[in-house]
Amino acid sequence: MAKSEHVLTTQTLDALICSMAGLPAATSDAKADMPLAAICAHGESAFDGAADTAFVFADPVHLVLQRDSFSLAAPVPLPLAEEESAALLHTLNRHFAADGLTFLAGRDGHWYLRCGSAPAIRTHAPGQAAGHDIQAFLPEGADAGYWRQLSNEIQMLLHADPVNAKREAYGHLPCNSLWFWGAGVLPACGTLSGISAYASTPLLRGLAKLGLIALHPLPMHPGFEVADKNVWVVFDAAQPPDERWFEAAVDALKSGLAEVLTLFFELEGQVLSTRMTRADLWKFWRRHASLEAYCENKWPQ
Repeated sequence: MAKSEHVLTTQTLDALICSMAGLPAATSDAKADMPLAAICAHGESAFDGAADTAFVFADPVHLVLQRDSFSLAAPVPLPLAEEESAALLHTLNRHFAADGLTFLAGRDGHWYLRCGSAPAIRTHAPGQAAGHDIQAFLPEGADAGYWRQLSNEIQMLLHADPVNAKREAYGHLPCNSLWFWGAGVLPACGTLSGISAYASTPLLRGLAKLGLIALHPLPMHPGFEVADKNVWVVFDAAQPPDERWFEAAVDALKSGLAEVLTLFFELEGQVLSTRMTRADLWKFWRRHASLEAYCENKWPQ
């Protein structure tokens, strides 16, 4: 970190990964989302269906009542026991069955909403909204009114659910809302971009099934093959990365096996990218700083 060059962007890490894999980037003035939910759902084999099926992340969250507004509490998704998740989803699916809406639980805590057609909305990732007044981060666009009304109806339904009453009795935060984001339909299959990825997340599995990357499981012993040209190592947010991967990456740079080492960190809705070459290893005068300092552009030069 100390010896790298840094760039800070407001794009989410998932959207950045999709852009680097060859999908069109979602710009700030775009009228639709990058279809992250559909790509991740494609990576969840249980959700396979028609290519034109629309998916939206519908993550369970806790909204905090402020004096005259609501803020989004971290973490998102809200951690729920398997039986709590199943009971809440049963309530939602029973209530909205006549509307053609189906709520599904992913393997990493995310929930999905499967709907008939792609909604004309622009949404915000929860990392961008966490800790803030949610009013500025609610869905926008032609269908925004419907999705805001749907959120209100869901909030009333969850408020009366016995699962939340039990959670509050045990001192746990209730799931009092869902956060909609990443809406759209699955993009067309692409061409292999020469990327060799070591990962197991639904997003990376979805990109691999679209033919955009070659996917491999994380090996027991971190290291890189000589044949690999463009290598990604993507860690699951729920599990801390093995420190030996960073050691192997720096060793590859020192030996000349790798030409460039780039790290990406997501923090509070921003992505910090750091780029280092072999020559940068000699910048012994650079002092270390905390990750927060780098993300706030306050690191020592």
